[in-house]
Amino acid sequence: MAQELHPPAYMTDTDELIFLVEEVPRKLRRLFDASTVRFGLTRTQWRALAYIFRTPGLTQTELAKCLELERASVGHVIDQLEATDYVERRAMEGNRRVWTLHLQPKALQLLPSLRR
Repeated sequence: MAQELHPPAYMTDTDELIFLVEEVPRKLRRLFDASTVRFGLTRTQWRALAYIFRTPGLTQTELAKCLELERASVGHVIDQLEATDYVERRAMEGNRRVWTLHLQPKALQLLPSLRR
């Protein structure tokens, strides 16, 4: 039988509020991870798709800043999304060394399902 949790007597209302404010995002992440795993995606892959959806033509460098990750790490994420036909890299017009990121139709069909 599960033991009912009670805050210790020395815990103030502020302590309890801080605890709850920190607990809510953790639980939301767990629920979110459960929804993305159904589609074989990690939270980082989903976030990358969301940023590319919001800003088609985003560069890998720009995406790395959005995700607060190193460019090489984002390159690995994009490689995975490209391998599953969710994302396409296109050479930037006027600068063939820079790649822009675009969602494939498969990703566009997937996004509404992730909202559930």
